[in-house]
Amino acid sequence: MIAGTTEGRKSEMNSLRDTVFGDLNLTDWLAYPATHAAAVAFGEVKELAAADDPGLSGALSQIAGDQTLETRHRLEAHHIARIFGQPLKDARYEAWGVVVEASVHGGLDTLAAYQDYFAHYYNFAGGSVVWENPDQSLHPLIDDVIDAARSALPRIGLWEGPRRTTLEQGWGRLNILTPQGLCFGEAPLQTLDQDIIARPLLHAATRLMKELTAMASSERNARKS
Repeated sequence: MIAGTTEGRKSEMNSLRDTVFGDLNLTDWLAYPATHAAAVAFGEVKELAAADDPGLSGALSQIAGDQTLETRHRLEAHHIARIFGQPLKDARYEAWGVVVEASVHGGLDTLAAYQDYFAHYYNFAGGSVVWENPDQSLHPLIDDVIDAARSALPRIGLWEGPRRTTLEQGWGRLNILTPQGLCFGEAPLQTLDQDIIARPLLHAATRLMKELTAMASSERNARKS
């Protein structure tokens, strides 16, 4: 687990939030740190795209199907394929990840969870927690989030436009990340909490967020002692 703070660096925080959706353009995606394997794979994609090489689709398909890579990278491969007008044939309408946004206290809380058991939390005040699946302790909570998204998905259609980047104060947005693209619903948080579809996902995400912040707090206290 990586716990930290980005207080006073709002632009950096917003940039980090953007990475959790797996929907950046290729240049922007390559600007962020990644594992060696992911960096090499997307570097090859960049070269193929620049050369208008017919092997581009195959390279992206290989990334999307590589379960040793983070789910975010695999979603990004599907997104880039759509950008180039070459959607991958095996792209399914299924929940691979969830991003829950809540506009509170004049800022934005963002929780992301994925089917590979990675999770990110960016707090409105500037705190951050990145969970890189070091053990199975959060598996049940992340399973709850993904399962709730899978239950909601059949009732939500794909969003065809650019991802929304603003949110009214007191509102929440539930984003479901699929290989075919983004699905989302947004409303005042109180309305989401009363909605039969949104409520299970909102509550599952809240439980995960609380556990992530509790674990991060315990880790910081342990370092001080």
